[in-house]
Amino acid sequence: MLKIGELAKKTGLNPSKIRFFEKEGLLNLGTRQANGYRTYPIEAVDLILLILQAQEVGFTNKELKALLPGTQPTEGLWSHDALKTAVVKKMATLTQIQQKLADNQRKLQNILEELEQPSDAEDCVTRAMRILGVTRH
Repeated sequence: MLKIGELAKKTGLNPSKIRFFEKEGLLNLGTRQANGYRTYPIEAVDLILLILQAQEVGFTNKELKALLPGTQPTEGLWSHDALKTAVVKKMATLTQIQQKLADNQRKLQNILEELEQPSDAEDCVTRAMRILGVTRH
């Protein structure tokens, strides 16, 4: 069993972050001892590292809470189908974001190319408004 400081050291987190995970319902492995200290099984290290990795790839705490073992009525069990569905959904979301970013990059590239063309006929504001498709009122 690990005390919160030991768990923090093994995961690279501050104890306050571990307490935050507990408050959010992501980490339910701690038990309070008679002396008031909380202790955690060694499995808490892997669970915290999993939470951090999932957050890094875009999962929210709410999404994680719905997936993590020990946070659902089937205590201690992973739901393979729910996990797979969540990963597929997250990948689809990331694909949409990537497509939007690629579209924005193309638009910006077109704007830059137009801005790089010499023009003595328009002032800077008029030209920028034309390129960006803004009409004056």
